[in-house]
Amino acid sequence: MGDIVRSNDEKNSDVQVWSDGKQKHEGDSISTGFRSEMENKTFMNTEFNDVSELKQVWNSWDFEARTAFRDEYGDIVYMLYVPVDQALLQALVGFWNSAYSCFTIGDLDLTPTIKEYQDHVNCKKIKENRVYSKTGKNKPFRVKLQKLSDTLMLWVDRQVGTWNNKEYLKVDGILPLASVYPAGRVQRNLFALLIYGLVLFPKALGFIHPAVFDLFDRLAKGGNPVPVILSETFHSLRFCRKHVGGRFLGCPQLLTMWFYSHFWMDVSFSRPVYDCKFSALEEFLRKENWPTKRTEEVWLDVLQNLSASDIVWRVPWSSARNILYRCGMYSWVPLLGLWGHMAYAPLLVLRQYGSKQFVPATDGLREFNIDYQREKGYKGKVYAASSA
Repeated sequence: MGDIVRSNDEKNSDVQVWSDGKQKHEGDSISTGFRSEMENKTFMNTEFNDVSELKQVWNSWDFEARTAFRDEYGDIVYMLYVPVDQALLQALVGFWNSAYSCFTIGDLDLTPTIKEYQDHVNCKKIKENRVYSKTGKNKPFRVKLQKLSDTLMLWVDRQVGTWNNKEYLKVDGILPLASVYPAGRVQRNLFALLIYGLVLFPKALGFIHPAVFDLFDRLAKGGNPVPVILSETFHSLRFCRKHVGGRFLGCPQLLTMWFYSHFWMDVSFSRPVYDCKFSALEEFLRKENWPTKRTEEVWLDVLQNLSASDIVWRVPWSSARNILYRCGMYSWVPLLGLWGHMAYAPLLVLRQYGSKQFVPATDGLREFNIDYQREKGYKGKVYAASSA
């Protein structure tokens, strides 16, 4: 993991000069032989985990237990209550531009960013420069589960099952232990693990993938899970664009909330957006008349007729801060996932940061995203451009 650089000395004009020079020298590898037209019809498997029992656990906790959980893990619990708009997701995947890792809707480019997802997760303990990466020395997930659950290894062994001929953690064994009241440290940790495994990284229905433990183990040290969530979301969108009937393995709740945040025009909040207790997800859940009853055909019509004036480019709760735009030798940002890597170019969507838009250098971006390698880490220096 490299050093994080957030310098206000690099203004957007300087970044544009750098990007233009890079583009002229290296060229745009995407433009040669690349067709950006979106397919007429795609189909995505939108089967997700049932979280009704997790809701029951949360509803049984008192105010003190809930506050302790949010202090530790942020607002991830609210994702249990976000209605996943399957028709919207089916429509959106048809506009995913796999080469640039963004939604291309007409002449408009939008994409979820680290900053936006981080605002929704809203975990104060996250250290932005603690980027997840795989290491050679890693304890078996059974040992981690034993420590997390404060139980005997015999109990841990009983919680391991197989799915698709691979070892996974069974949810039905952990859920009763997480449901114990009053909710103490062990219960909070196991409850968070269930959300991570079933909602943020739903690799297998009803099971938690062992790789989730590796990421979850880093959270206690302030590790940042947001780039990992973003990486798996991008890869999942790309997979569903390429394979008809592919199952979406990213976090559908976060993607739904991201989309709504840029099209929620009647903005009204119960507390100031810069209040330390402000929660974007909590505010969204207070909103009535969610547009979840629209069909895929209606959503397609809405998306195909979008104009720049229909979009809330910069969401009200997003504070002005620097933008990660390149890493070391790369002219864009690599994102490490649990099962591989992806990348994106935040300079494509500077309007989402309230800044001037320009075409960024993209040399090598397409090749990096196509070559989605498993178990590969990245070490490099991260640079940031000012959004002011």
